Amino acid sequence: MPPLQGARPDSARAGQVIHFTSELTLSSRRHTMSFMVGAIRLGRVLAGMLDDPTSGLVRYELIARPWANRYDTSSVWTSPEAIQRFVEHPVHAAVMRRHGPHLGPASFRTETIDAADLPIT
Repeated sequence: MPPLQGARPDSARAGQVIHFTSELTLSSRRHTMSFMVGAIRLGRVLAGMLDDPTSGLVRYELIARPWANRYDTSSVWTSPEAIQRFVEHPVHAAVMRRHGPHLGPASFRTETIDAADLPIT
């Protein structure tokens, strides 16, 4: 599957932003199809957020490796509050409720970086 990704073309090139990454694994390939449907739904939510400059989303990417039961995400946000709004979004909450019990080991990382260090898209 090609990466689901997007970026705001007018992303500010000054100031600090938060880079959030996650590495998710599914406990079984049996859940792959429904998880991918959830990922596509979340991709639509994120694409819509890029159209709203007040959402706080600067860019996102999901790299799916279904044959390895692995899903890596990378997103850039303007604030911790913007990340929290996405986490609380009804679609994200529904996907996590449905698939949370089927996730294996996961890791999450945030780091504050200079927006000027982001690659130009």
